[in-house]
Amino acid sequence: MNYPYESIVPNRDLPFKMFLFEGANGNYYREKHWHREIEIFSVFTGGLEFVLEKGDIALSAGQIIVVNSNEVHAIRAPIPNHTLVIQIPLDLFSDYLSPAGMISFHHRVPACDAEANQITDRLNRVYEAHDYGYELMARGLCYEFLYLLVTRYRIENISSALVHQYRNLDRLSRITDYMQQNFTKDLTLEHVSGVFNYAPTYLAHMFRSYAGTTFKAYLQHVRLEHAKRDMDSTDKPLGEIALDNGFASSKAFAHVFRQQYGILPSQYKRQL
Repeated sequence: MNYPYESIVPNRDLPFKMFLFEGANGNYYREKHWHREIEIFSVFTGGLEFVLEKGDIALSAGQIIVVNSNEVHAIRAPIPNHTLVIQIPLDLFSDYLSPAGMISFHHRVPACDAEANQITDRLNRVYEAHDYGYELMARGLCYEFLYLLVTRYRIENISSALVHQYRNLDRLSRITDYMQQNFTKDLTLEHVSGVFNYAPTYLAHMFRSYAGTTFKAYLQHVRLEHAKRDMDSTDKPLGEIALDNGFASSKAFAHVFRQQYGILPSQYKRQL
């Protein structure tokens, strides 16, 4: 397998990431990828199509899908849509993991589950309003939804083949989690290899084989995501943001930012 691994940075004020789906205008395709977080899509208007290993799933207004941890998936949005996305770190399910260290849910949350749809509808309205204290309401509603997932949609008997695939991907997920927690430090391939008792050449191979990228490129991506979040939510000078997020200099930050977004950080800041 050689599909990109997606690095997910939670919202600054929440223990998970919540946002409106970027393919809202339609004519959108997100290639196959995977991540450690549980991902929830709640469609309010329009429709989405998901490409999963067990087949395609089409969603229309009023339907919800759950994408499991380390599950390879692609997303098509052929028509305009309004969709709320919630990406939940696996740690929030730590008390409910199987002996293999995983948890899995049925993909579909039926439209007839009025309680689940009411929760995501309220989450959408709370997120869009963004009123003072919204994060408290968002946390409470999200935990209500997690309760429904654990009690109604959890798969009890997980196949051995799924466990095997999960373990292969989870090894890299644990490494990327470590990098997420320590990205501001001077991380090197040799250092991270030593933390997990791998040879540097083997860790480099894991990134190429399972994440479709290199160790260095992934680390830069993590730093860039955090730096962009700081740009979106603070008034810190760009040089300070660069150093706070592990870049050697503002010049190095600008180079990576321009490669990813096509403009310089200063231009992006002016647009904000």
